[in-house]
Amino acid sequence: MNLPFLSTERTNGWLKPFAGATAVLVIVTLFLFWDSTKSSMTLFSNDGPLGSISTDAIEMPGTFFGYWHDLNWLGYEQPSASPGIYMALGLLLQKSVLYLKWCTPICLIILGLSAWFFFRTLGLRNLACTIGAVAAAFNMEVVSYACWGLPSRALTFATTFLAAAFILRALKSRPWANLALAGVCVGLGLMEGYDIGALFSLYIAAFVLFGFVIKPLESGKQTALGQALGRGAAGVAVVALVAGLAASQTMSTLVGTQLQGSTSGQGNNSAAAKEQQWNFLTQWSLPKMEALRIVVPGFFGYRLDTPRPYDADKIRSLAGGNYWGAVGQDPMIERIEEVEEVIAAFGQRNVLPGELAQVMGVKNQEAARLMQLVQNKKQFLQRHSGSGEYAGVIVVLLAICAILFALQKRTSLYSPTEKRMILFWAGLGVISLLLAFGRHAIFYQFIYQLPFFNTMRNTIKFLHPMHFAIIVLCGYGVEGIIRLARQETEGSATLIKKWVMGFAIAAGACLLFSLVMGASKGLLAQHIAGRGFTPETAATMAAFSSWELIITALIFGIGVFLITKTLRSKASPVFGIGLVLLIALDLTRANIPWVQYDDYKNKYESSNPLIDRLKQSPHEGRVTISQISPDTLRQLYGVEWLQHQFLYNNIQSIDVVQAPRMASDHEAFERRFTPVGGDTNTYHLIGRRWELTNTRWILGGTNDVAFFNQQFDPGVARFTVATNFFIGVSKDKSRYTTCFTPTSQIDQRTFNLLNQSFDL
Repeated sequence: MNLPFLSTERTNGWLKPFAGATAVLVIVTLFLFWDSTKSSMTLFSNDGPLGSISTDAIEMPGTFFGYWHDLNWLGYEQPSASPGIYMALGLLLQKSVLYLKWCTPICLIILGLSAWFFFRTLGLRNLACTIGAVAAAFNMEVVSYACWGLPSRALTFATTFLAAAFILRALKSRPWANLALAGVCVGLGLMEGYDIGALFSLYIAAFVLFGFVIKPLESGKQTALGQALGRGAAGVAVVALVAGLAASQTMSTLVGTQLQGSTSGQGNNSAAAKEQQWNFLTQWSLPKMEALRIVVPGFFGYRLDTPRPYDADKIRSLAGGNYWGAVGQDPMIERIEEVEEVIAAFGQRNVLPGELAQVMGVKNQEAARLMQLVQNKKQFLQRHSGSGEYAGVIVVLLAICAILFALQKRTSLYSPTEKRMILFWAGLGVISLLLAFGRHAIFYQFIYQLPFFNTMRNTIKFLHPMHFAIIVLCGYGVEGIIRLARQETEGSATLIKKWVMGFAIAAGACLLFSLVMGASKGLLAQHIAGRGFTPETAATMAAFSSWELIITALIFGIGVFLITKTLRSKASPVFGIGLVLLIALDLTRANIPWVQYDDYKNKYESSNPLIDRLKQSPHEGRVTISQISPDTLRQLYGVEWLQHQFLYNNIQSIDVVQAPRMASDHEAFERRFTPVGGDTNTYHLIGRRWELTNTRWILGGTNDVAFFNQQFDPGVARFTVATNFFIGVSKDKSRYTTCFTPTSQIDQRTFNLLNQSFDL
């Protein structure tokens, strides 16, 4: 069977290997996203749900030139879409339903093909190119972000691979033309990824400089390093200039949204303000222990809501797969846990603020504040996960092989330039991981004060270039294994024997560790329970984590077997095929929990009389929710209606779905019309805020009218009940119904739709 794309040789023609790699990517992608072929199913998207991309405001061709998004607050300006790959896919797919079905799968295939082109440009063999393409396209970080609603992250990876490929070509021939093409790719990356594209551009600049500096070393011309450094700087300038021209509109938007017009940390240089800014920018840092997620998928869980109802029919059970780590945790939680440990040392009795102050070395007032924080711990964000970090245990193993092959001195598997490239990417990968730790380590503080980094939110973003480096090293690792297997030099058999023994020891140690952890899942359950879960839930989660570790160890063992057979069989294509299948299988099974679908016809088009009432004349008044509404209504309003139903039906609301960086004018308005603490004399500001913003409808409880008229509209009393409505919620809170007439199908609660009639 002749499969050029899995050949352990490098064939002269590129078309057949490229077509074969494309077929592999398409087959695996279709397996992952098969439900996109079902008419009523659309891929889950947190950052771009169907409601958001179906609003009248973003209809073509208005999106080309920018538009006014009028459905939240008083509206806000949205810049025109960047003329990149993402926009081209939008034009190609047109309909929002079709877009949600196929945009993410297409982006992953584009990424895989871009990675294949990069490895081909490196001069690697066909098998290494195919494995590199699979490792890139189905890397969990890329897939999870894409399935969270950000397929543009996959395109940012893709354009970075293309830019790196053109830089490699520039080092061989026609440098300025290829550098210009690399600049176009960097510009596309900026269009697709905004701050992620900007972050990758820094790594590309380092790659350009490094490539030109090491070029004279190939011929041993040490004296030409100064000239090479100058050419490298010129190369960086060319790439930056072309990228800036290509993405000029996107860069202006990036500056406007990330650096200007935001209230975060502006105009206040006090120590408290600096600490608040630091906490805001580094809240999404990677805890050091969670670096284990890079080689073990699901050990800390997947999504917060895993398993969802959609997961019921999946190949494996995801019970206990909800995330229990600490990414996204409010920094205040760490301080609260310190206080809890001190209080626990006192035993069961109540602790007085003075006692706590004495032990912690703080004033009584500060101790009282800390005790108040402990009581309100649940108000702070405990954790949040919308992405996975699994690179693939076999992919990481191959990357480590590349580094070890490059460092060994007895046998040279790589050229001097290849060795330097491997160590370059290994260094960038390690640096990126250390910076991703953010507030959990000291490393990010060294660059925090630099421009761009002092405004970039979420240091976990540094895992993007780390994964990129791992994928590059994986390709080199496959190439090194094939070269070692084919090596005919004296002592090569002994060297292969040593590598096989080392692989066997590593596999045995990994399997033993997984079994020990599996036997200790009771201790793990206690640890998870201490993070805010019930003992029963923690036990289920511990069992899930232990099982994930055991599966990973088994896959690692199979991978080691295939690699050792490849070494002993002089790189037989059969074992190369097995390695491709194993990597694809491993990444696919790890990514399955991230692939979530919704029945959009049931979600958006089912009858809801309340939504039907509000969408009749949405321009006549905005909608909001009562400040004293019950949790059931508040959760339904914030999670389902505001983010989905209102947008899908073009219902205007004074509330904002998400605003991590509030615009300065918006912040000033909210500050002016927000009551001061518990001062009841300022409650009328709420009513005035609604009056000025044309807020007509308020969703609230049955007893809210009298309170509103007394506190928010004193002396005028313009709040009235428009209608009662009923919300029925199932016991597991997975289903709800809204109606104007009560039924006995499921437990129901009564609420009011309040009408506020202001005459301005």
